[in-house]
Amino acid sequence: MTINELNQATSFLRERLHYIYPQDDSISLDEILETSSGLVARHAINGLVIDPWNEIDHNYQGHTETQYTDKALRKIKHFKNKHEVDVFLIAHPTKIPRENGKFSKPNLYSVNGSAAFYNKADNGIVVYRNFDTNTTEVLVEKVKFRHLGTVGSVTMKYCSLNERFYDATRSEDRYNWLEKLQEAKKVSDIEKATQQKDYELGTYMQAFETDI
Repeated sequence: MTINELNQATSFLRERLHYIYPQDDSISLDEILETSSGLVARHAINGLVIDPWNEIDHNYQGHTETQYTDKALRKIKHFKNKHEVDVFLIAHPTKIPRENGKFSKPNLYSVNGSAAFYNKADNGIVVYRNFDTNTTEVLVEKVKFRHLGTVGSVTMKYCSLNERFYDATRSEDRYNWLEKLQEAKKVSDIEKATQQKDYELGTYMQAFETDI
């Protein structure tokens, strides 16, 4: 990575990402959602990533793990609907059994704690790494609203050069997408400037014709 590419990446992230750091060694779901509400008000965030679920301080308060998980997911859903924010919850599965020396493929019910991870989610995605083929399978196992997509899967490969995944059926993606975004922004800025000049010229011609 060049210095220019590093500066591009740093600038891109600072403009778009806000991190929530715990005040001590732990943080609760309520603290995350409260802080996120403030970010919605101050920065108009439209997405929240909670990663990972097992690192959050979970206080069951007399509830079973299943009861607590169901209640917690309802809180997240209420936050999503109230603020119109997409929430991505990353949860790791329980210990995956091996079949013939290979890890079996997990599903949405493999998350430790509750089937609510399947039942409460609008969309459910499983990411599975196949060490034999050195590929990663992305499996969309649930889509609640049909207009947003369908269930299915895609096999991806990882490019260590830019740390991006790409479709395994295509050639390796080594493109610097930040440069592409900057090029698109330049074109957009030029188009806007041209439209503004056309508007000003049209206004001037109308005034000139009126004077005549």
